Amino acid sequence: MRRIVNHIGWWVLAIWLAGFATLRPRGGQPVDAPITVGDLVAFLIVLALMTGLGILTARIASRKGSSYVGWLYYGLLLPYIALPHEFLKKAKQSASPGDQ
Repeated sequence: MRRIVNHIGWWVLAIWLAGFATLRPRGGQPVDAPITVGDLVAFLIVLALMTGLGILTARIASRKGSSYVGWLYYGLLLPYIALPHEFLKKAKQSASPGDQ
């Protein structure tokens, strides 16, 4: 569990730094203006939505018999590709003793 929290912490830090480096000035602010509270709130809302899509993808995949953790990472990194991909996948068939 500690390892997962550590990974999440590093991802949040990396995304925050990437957002800080790519923010464009608005309304006459200089390029090196600090991040405002509104920018931080907007970032957290988008992060929560994207995380929710990743978790949704992983839950659907695990119910179809795939790896939860693998699909969680896939869903967090590429949610708009992973979610339709998971919907198009077939559920894994388990071999029952009567089929032999």
